[in-house]
Amino acid sequence: MWAVYALLSAAFAGTNAVLAKFGSDKTSAVAASAVRTTAVLAVSSLAMVIARGTASLASIDPRTVIVLTLSAAATAAAWVCYFRALAGGDVDRVSAVDKLSTVLALSGGVLFFGEGLTVHKIIAILLITSGVWWSCGKKSNRIDKFNTQKRGWLVWAMLSAGLVAASTLLSKAGIGKISPEAALVARTGFVLIFTWAAALVKKEAREIRLIGGKTALILLTSGVLTGLGWLCYFRALAGGSAGEVHAVDKLSILVTVVLSRIVFREKRGGRYLCGLVLIVAGILWLYFTSDCRMV
Repeated sequence: MWAVYALLSAAFAGTNAVLAKFGSDKTSAVAASAVRTTAVLAVSSLAMVIARGTASLASIDPRTVIVLTLSAAATAAAWVCYFRALAGGDVDRVSAVDKLSTVLALSGGVLFFGEGLTVHKIIAILLITSGVWWSCGKKSNRIDKFNTQKRGWLVWAMLSAGLVAASTLLSKAGIGKISPEAALVARTGFVLIFTWAAALVKKEAREIRLIGGKTALILLTSGVLTGLGWLCYFRALAGGSAGEVHAVDKLSILVTVVLSRIVFREKRGGRYLCGLVLIVAGILWLYFTSDCRMV
């Protein structure tokens, strides 16, 4: 059953990546993250109340609070990096680099959760890594691959991928005796604190007030989709291994590529498509060779 939730999470995440591109064009990364997190907390809190009530929050022990706080800090930082990447790069290329988080999550699952490094996982890691490399090739011969100003988005995207993987592993560790809904609300609350604190420190609270109605609606919609995606993701984590759940979730790239082609008219050549095939092949290989795919 965890795979169903992971696929639903992928659908929400793929759609959300396109909406986030709209938001990143109109406001700063920190301001956009702060607005979106508010909507995420509202959605996750409503889901928890409907499914479990508020009593489940009382069962969170100090260790879980610490782990979820660290996960929230990684998530908040990942969002800022992701928005910075979207501001300078095409949405489908940024989404491709984001899939490196799958490789990192798989490696972390082996190191920290004893999930085992099998031949199947090694093959998946090689396929996904090769796919990301091919997808991030130079866009055209007119762009100098050594031009750091053009390539700045790549650094932010890679930082985001690393932080997302760390957040996934910490979230897995935080889901123990508490419900996925309670864990999600607790982590989202900490994310909200971190993002708004960052906005105040960077003196961007004024910029948040100046966000137009259309941009605010896009960011809030993005937040709602993120909240629904996270809810499915946490439910998947409760039943599946961290690396495999994270991998299936990254099928969101297919949704992102289709929508970015429709909305932004972003065109990709054979190199990108080859990379996309390798990424998807690695994810599907990992899923179909997993012992717990039907759990």
